[in-house]
Amino acid sequence: MAKDQSIPAVVLKAAGSPDFYERHPHCILLSGGSERQRIVSARFLAKALECTAEKKPCNRCDACRKIENGVHPDIFVLEPPPKSKNVRMEDIRAMKEFCLRLPNEGRNRICLIPDGAKIREDGQNAILKIIEEPPSHVCILIGVAVRSSLLPTVLSRSFDLHIDDSVISSVSGRTEKKISQIAVGIVQAMVQREEYALVTAMAPLEKDRESVKLTAERLCLLCRNAFSQELFQSAEEDENRSAALLRKEFSVEDLLSVIQAAELTADEANKNANGNLLLSLFALRLYQIVKKEGAI
Repeated sequence: MAKDQSIPAVVLKAAGSPDFYERHPHCILLSGGSERQRIVSARFLAKALECTAEKKPCNRCDACRKIENGVHPDIFVLEPPPKSKNVRMEDIRAMKEFCLRLPNEGRNRICLIPDGAKIREDGQNAILKIIEEPPSHVCILIGVAVRSSLLPTVLSRSFDLHIDDSVISSVSGRTEKKISQIAVGIVQAMVQREEYALVTAMAPLEKDRESVKLTAERLCLLCRNAFSQELFQSAEEDENRSAALLRKEFSVEDLLSVIQAAELTADEANKNANGNLLLSLFALRLYQIVKKEGAI
């Protein structure tokens, strides 16, 4: 696979998986990051799916060049028409017809949606019908700045590659190891479904708002890993085992709730919320999810 320093590491890692070309998810969500990162990442993954070289994407074969130039016949781009804010239903219907046809040149038919936030609720429901029962040759790539722009039903059926991991990657190795260990401990406590276990697992974060934020972000990554562990592996074996445990013990809806609770906690930390109150709320939110009481 060709190296490209402009491609987020999480995207390079997914596309570099031996399973990606043969068993790619039918819907991939590229969330976070900048608009340019999402567009470049979507194009990179499309090349990886259509590339005819041994190491994918090569950026040299006909398929890679056609995708780069926007002329590949098996690529469909769904976006609003000029001077319009939202995607039209007629274009969504055209995308559905495109998906139902066999590829012309490549191995797959790929739909690129640069900004999922520009699809209204009725349009997202129409796309959901494609995602739920897609032909085996179809892959839909959706870019979105904020995951909450999409319906929970669309999110639950998408493999999320969250590319805005700059905070996690910028901390020191010692801090990252500590955060990883705490996040793994939180997962183990969640499986026990006991409030005391959660409080104990979070005790090292007391009076440290920045570590609460980093741990919340790490827990998000573990939950996303759980959605498709075959394609997205952490360098830490403990984290991989934790992702497998999450996948085994919790439903997709529960994992989405955990991600929402962790994202809310990280956002509150950015707003300088009181550290101890923040930690208590984080523990309570997770406890309510694992005890099926509904998150606050």
